[in-house]
Amino acid sequence: MHDVRLKARISLGIVLTKLGAMRTLAFGLAWSNSERKMFWETFRDAKRGISKNAEQYYRYSLKYNCTDELPAIKHPVLLVYGEKDKGFHSYGQLLHQLLPQNELVVISNVKHQIPSKAAATFHNVITQFINKRLKELELHSTTDK
Repeated sequence: MHDVRLKARISLGIVLTKLGAMRTLAFGLAWSNSERKMFWETFRDAKRGISKNAEQYYRYSLKYNCTDELPAIKHPVLLVYGEKDKGFHSYGQLLHQLLPQNELVVISNVKHQIPSKAAATFHNVITQFINKRLKELELHSTTDK
């Protein structure tokens, strides 16, 4: 992790979990990750989180590094980023450079919360990716005979 703002947000998550402020953390996560009509349901689910597990997740997020292992991933990988999620673009570019088989897609007018904020577009991107891979498999199976 190299983005200072992201490190600060994760560090804040650690502080909130240590203070036992899971309700505050859950509120922020639900607010930023859900459509308004789904907020209360998302908030209710997020409050069920266990602070010790959340703290552990945030701590590991600050230190975990698998960059050297990326070239070993031989399966196709779909990388999906939001156009307005500038803080994650550098990570997308790094993955795009190091993964042997990948497709990078940037979805317009959305930040980080693509599944909840651009569900239909996200669904279409995934469907196209899978269909493309299925066609490639069909081509390989017919040429292997």
